[in-house]
Amino acid sequence: MNTPVQPIEVLLVEDDPGDELMTREAFEDNKIRNTLHVVRDGQAALDSTGGASTPRPPAPTWCCWT
Repeated sequence: MNTPVQPIEVLLVEDDPGDELMTREAFEDNKIRNTLHVVRDGQAALDSTGGASTPRPPAPTWCCWT
């Protein structure tokens, strides 16, 4: 029996619009139904999650710094 998987909220911190587009296309091409939120820098990421003093969820499952 397969249990439906609930979509998750994904926060993409990306300053390059081209890389954002590739990520969105990869989600679409692979039928990934997660909600993608995009911010342009680390400060915006902290602000979008409630700031540095807000308790954080578990560590990200994937990060890439280039």
